Order: sequence, then C-alpha cells, then structure tokens
Amino acid sequence: VQVRTLIVAAQWHAPLTEVEKEETRRQETRASQLLGVEKRLIGDREASTWLETPETVCAIEKEIHDFRPDIAFIHWPQDNHAEHREAAKASLRALTVAAPHGTRVREVYAFEAGPNQSMVFFRPDLAIDVTEAMPAVRESLRAYHQAHAQGDGLCREKEVSAAFRGHVCGAKYAEALKIVKFPDGGQDFLLRQLLGERFRWWGNA
Repeated sequence: VQVRTLIVAAQWHAPLTEVEKEETRRQETRASQLLGVEKRLIGDREASTWLETPETVCAIEKEIHDFRPDIAFIHWPQDNHAEHREAAKASLRALTVAAPHGTRVREVYAFEAGPNQSMVFFRPDLAIDVTEAMPAVRESLRAYHQAHAQGDGLCREKEVSAAFRGHVCGAKYAEALKIVKFPDGGQDFLLRQLLGERFRWWGNA
C-alpha cells in the first residue's frame, strides 16, 4: 500500500527565519517518514492564509492525476479551523472535477481534527482500530513540535480523542471517519478489505 499526504499550507503562524523554516520542513518530513507515508507540500508558504481558489483546486487535482489513488481522505468541511474548512472544500472540488478529467477515485472519506475543531461537528460512519499504530502515531506527532502545534500537546489530544472513539466502537484506540463517496457500482469497500478486523462500523461495540 502506498500513501501520499498532501500538506496544503500558507504562511506559518509567526514570522520565521530561514533556519526555523528549514527546521519546520525537516520536522514535517520526519513526521511523515515515521508513519511510512510520502509527503507532498503544495501551497504558497508566503501567503497570509490558504483558501479554496481555482488555483488551489487545480493544484490538488494535479496531484490526484499524478498519484491516481484508489482511496482519498479529506478534512471534514465543518471545522472551527478556517484553513481546515478551505482545505476540505478545495479537496472535494478537486476530487469532483478529477473524475470527468480522467481520474475517478473509488472511495472518499473525511477525517476529524481535534476536539475543539471538527470533532464537535462530526458524526462518524465507521472507525478504524488504530491501537497497534498508536506508538508510531505518538512518535510522529512528537516529531512535529512547533510553537502553535506542540508535539506533546498534539499527542495528548490524539490519545484523548482516539480513546473516546475506541470506547464507542470496542477498541482501545480508534480513528473515526465519514463516508464522502461510496465505492462505484456497488463494489465492496476497499478500505474494509484492506483493514479486515480493524474496520468497524460505527457504534458496533
């Protein structure tokens, strides 16, 4: 299984020196490596904010055509974080236009951000038992340690939310998802096939 993560980002929350910017890029790369995924950075880091625009939609669509994923995971559009909302809108639009342009993604799911972001608006459809993956998740989060996103704080937040989701679906830790696009033509869920017993319909504890 190959996984590519797109980081769509604008300017950092505070002005950084070139040395600090390079350290942030290093941390992003290290965090991705710990999860075994390929990192792709798109977006103008000199811009003041990241918005859904024709240009950002086209940039994401280009990545879709390049990688040709079977499954895509996007932000949930209801979120207290403005750029999460914009990323969700741009991603969904890019996936929609990519299909008639030659790349139809089989399944699309939305993930939730932290308890004070999209989690308060999120009613899951399914969950993934991530108990075995949590050590790697913790290590990845701690590798990304910034003034506005401290690694230990991110780790505590993930443990609390994953423990709550796990409690509802019968696992120690779980990641909750919403179905944005069902498989084509009545096919079985590829995600369910890949995950086996770690795949849980929501609330089946």
